[in-house]
Amino acid sequence: MRDTSGPRRGVALHGLAAAVFTLLALSGVGELTGQARGLAVPSVITGAAGALGALALTWLLLRQQAGVRAQRAVRLSMAVAAVAAMGAGVVFAPDGLDRGFVISVSAVLAGALALFALLCGSPQPADRLSSKL
Repeated sequence: MRDTSGPRRGVALHGLAAAVFTLLALSGVGELTGQARGLAVPSVITGAAGALGALALTWLLLRQQAGVRAQRAVRLSMAVAAVAAMGAGVVFAPDGLDRGFVISVSAVLAGALALFALLCGSPQPADRLSSKL
């Protein structure tokens, strides 16, 4: 009998990540019309990319066909979105005293998305890793 606790755990964790990133995106959408546009745009970009990436990886894990190429494509798109979120934070940061704060929050959000992109997905089997070395 095959142990399926690993895929279930991965699906649950990616589902939790999708929920957290969705909440981040929704909080950014709520502030788009307000005065905190410098924080809202990176939040929407980070939240949307993280949620979509986590959902895509969850779907791949549920199909149990989480190919390395498909995972890399999802991870790469999240990394590109992290760079875009950082750029948006710099572009939309207000002038004055709040500029540094907005840029630093954007950097933390982009860093969180990049870290998730690095760590997400299913791990490669040990035999694949050893054959590449």
